Order: sequence, then structure tokens, then C-alpha cells
Amino acid sequence: QDKVLVPYYNYEVKTKFLEEGITYDDLSEEDKARYEDDFTEDGVMPEFIPSAALNQFVFNEKTSWITLLAIGLAICGVARLSIDGGEMRLNGLGVIIVLLSAVAYALYIVTVNKSRVHDMPGRKLTFYVFIVSTSLFFIKAQAGTGIQPIPDLPSFINLVLLAFLPTVVSNITLVQAVHHIGSTLTSVLGATEPVTAVCVGVLVFGEPFTPHLALGILLIIVAVTLIILSKYIQKNLHEAKRLFKARHILRTK
Repeated sequence: QDKVLVPYYNYEVKTKFLEEGITYDDLSEEDKARYEDDFTEDGVMPEFIPSAALNQFVFNEKTSWITLLAIGLAICGVARLSIDGGEMRLNGLGVIIVLLSAVAYALYIVTVNKSRVHDMPGRKLTFYVFIVSTSLFFIKAQAGTGIQPIPDLPSFINLVLLAFLPTVVSNITLVQAVHHIGSTLTSVLGATEPVTAVCVGVLVFGEPFTPHLALGILLIIVAVTLIILSKYIQKNLHEAKRLFKARHILRTK
């Protein structure tokens, strides 16, 4: 009324359906008609949809058997690429570090997808991530030997390329991928990174291309293909299942 700035107040608003689920009897007649159209399958309509199932539908994070199969194939492919001379050499400390890195990576992409930063522009989010990571690396460097001077121009060029291509471009595209396809698909498609490393090693550095590398790449490509075609495969399997049930009913009659 006085046309002056006043302190703001926060209001917490919850979505009833995502908190309590949907009960058919509690809906209006218009909503009941929409409910019947959306959730009736094979002549069966659930009277209640729990919040967990509704959250899976809204956030598109339902894990199917195709996704689990693709994850298994991707893991086998990466493991096959890690075999050196027909024998996989593991170091206990190295395995622990890799697992911690995997957990941190998973937390990062899930946080980007599920928290309020999901609506933040990719470049802005990447900027804040780099600010934090640069500070942590600076502290780590100061605790050790310190920051070393760049010895020559070729090293400076290599460092600039290393900072731009596999760091800036990679992180921005990662954030954009999480925004558009979700954390699950981004994680599985990220399994193509070892394939890129193998291709660069073979084509640029002249490393030998062995049969176990070919097998690992094949497994990863199959895994990524399954993820890309998962919706199409599930749709066709669902249609085939419905046709099989319909034919079975006709035969029994």
C-alpha cells in the first residue's frame, strides 16, 4: 500500500498427487474420464495409483530390463577394454578410488537432474562447477609441491586444449544431456568414453587393435544401441504381448 519494498516470505507448496498418489473416487467427473482414458490397460483400471509409481511416470526414471541389460553389457565392455595382455590387473587402492569417482559422478548427474539447478543454464552451472573444482585443485596443489610453471609454448598449447575440449566442452554437453534425456541415459551413454579413448590411441598413437578391444567396443555399442531403441523395443514387445493375449482369448472361445 505504501509502494515501498518489504521483506518477502517463503511459502511451501506441495503437489498432492506426487505426495499422496491418485484415488479414482476422489476425482471429479471430468478427471475420472481422463483417468479412465490414461490408465485403463487391457480392460483393467486401477482404483489407486501410489505416489511412487506416479513419480516414476513424471520423472521418466523407471528402470526397465532393457536398461539393466544395457548397463550389464556396458560394464562388460569397459572391463574387456581394461584387460591388458589377456589378464586384468587390479590394484586395491585404484579400485577404491575408481568406485569413489563413480559414486561422485553419479551424485553429480543425479543432482543436476533432480535438484533446483536443473533449470539453471548449462554454461552458468558449468562455470560454478569449475570455480569450486579450481579452488579444490589449488588447495591440493598447495598442500603438495605447489603450482608448477609452464615450461614451454607446446606445453601451454596442450594445456589450453586439455582445458577446452575434454573439460569445458565435456562438462557443458554433460549438463545439457542430463537436462534433455535424464541421468540414467546419460550415465549409460557415457560408457562410450572408453571407445573414444581406444579409437584415439589406435588412430593417433598407433596402438595395436586387438580382438579383445574389438569385443569390448562391440559390447558397448550394443549397450548404447539398446538404450537408444529401448522405447521402440518396449513398445513393440507390448504390442506383441497384447496380440498374443488376444489370439489366445480367441482360440479359447
